[in-house]
Amino acid sequence: MTAANQTLLSKWMPLIIILLAAIVFDQLFHDRALGVNLFLFHVLIIGLIVQRVGWRAVSIPARWAGVGALIAVSMVVVHHSIIAGFMAIVSIGLFAALAHESALRSVPFGYLQLAANYIMLPVAAVEGTGELIRGNGGTRAGWRWIRLVLIPLAVALIFFQLYRVGNPKFDQLTAGFLDGFFQAIGDLLEWIFTPHALFFIWGAIVCAGLIFRFAPRLVPQWEEPCSDLLKRVRSQRPHWMAPRSMDPLERERRMGMVLLVLVNALLLAVNVIDISWVWIGFEVPENFSLKQFVHEGTWILIISIFLSMLILLHLFRRNQNFYVRSAWLRILGLVWVGQNLVLGVSVFLRNYHYISFHGLAYKRIG
Repeated sequence: MTAANQTLLSKWMPLIIILLAAIVFDQLFHDRALGVNLFLFHVLIIGLIVQRVGWRAVSIPARWAGVGALIAVSMVVVHHSIIAGFMAIVSIGLFAALAHESALRSVPFGYLQLAANYIMLPVAAVEGTGELIRGNGGTRAGWRWIRLVLIPLAVALIFFQLYRVGNPKFDQLTAGFLDGFFQAIGDLLEWIFTPHALFFIWGAIVCAGLIFRFAPRLVPQWEEPCSDLLKRVRSQRPHWMAPRSMDPLERERRMGMVLLVLVNALLLAVNVIDISWVWIGFEVPENFSLKQFVHEGTWILIISIFLSMLILLHLFRRNQNFYVRSAWLRILGLVWVGQNLVLGVSVFLRNYHYISFHGLAYKRIG
């Protein structure tokens, strides 16, 4: 293959890949429910992205996102649930964004990158079409003749409509012609853009945004100043002002110690009861409200977990992270996090026992 042919093939290759992927998308999903087809599509997209960028260039966050996408789409095959399908779709989008931009580290900026990629896709499509036209002499000549006809025709139609609005007699004379013209255009578009054709175009857009990178390096620049390390930023006071007292920080530490000791003791009692009752050999007692045990009880426990997060975020929001006397406060905080993980397992087991006891179907579980 000559160098000229290789250059021409490299220009057309992205469009060829998008069209082939769109054909696969159409065959997998048109008039079909989600299931094994979504798993096959995930494997195809991940394979194409890795082949394009190279495995070494795929960042660690992108690899974890890819693993998450494969786990989620496997759950679609196993459970066929709406939440599994939703998570599989958003996970493959996150993987694509992080794989295209290896500098990204976080999930929120990854989705911003994905949104920017689809926003810039129409611009890239126009530029790519122009590049292909400029590279082909015959096509370029044909495009010049098309522009020579279409542009004057479009301008003439604009003035035609303006004159119709401004002159009632002219509007009366030309109404039939214009109505027939627009009817013919509408019939042509309806014949070309069938529901299946629109679905194919939608598939091409989805595949293009996942496989190729169109977004500029704007989102990584937004994320770059955000550090993963917690650094202490000292506030400089004027030299003529007395240094701030450590008393407020010490009082906050003592309050946090008392609080964490109390809540750890309470949660320890709850976890011991749950482990001995819910985890091991659980049986439904007589006259026991399993509904209250699961519905109201589970929601209360979930709220307590979120409240625990908020309290720890408040305690360790600023200088308490760097205070030399806060070592035990951090240990108690970690113990509380660990106990909340045990509580999360108890919440899961409550639901499991409820499902097992009533033999619920998967839609009822959802």
